[in-house]
Amino acid sequence: MANGNGNNFLSSIGYPVLVATVLAIAAFTASRAGHDDLDRVERKGEEREERILAEIEKIEETVSGLEAKVHKAEVEQAEFRAQVRAALRISEAQ
Repeated sequence: MANGNGNNFLSSIGYPVLVATVLAIAAFTASRAGHDDLDRVERKGEEREERILAEIEKIEETVSGLEAKVHKAEVEQAEFRAQVRAALRISEAQ
């Protein structure tokens, strides 16, 4: 009788525990794969962000250089206009 009760115990408790264990292992494995995927996506996002920030920095340097060139051209143009006005006054006085 003890043998019969042991089989009954195994079938009523053991199999559900075994199924629950297999499901828990499968869920853990799936969640680990999900975490690995998230880590990979996060790394790619960080790399992309670094590239974008480097490109923005290059663009800012280019814009800064263009602004300096425009300022220099404006100063040269103002100097030229002053020279023309001075030359015209001399011409008018003669």
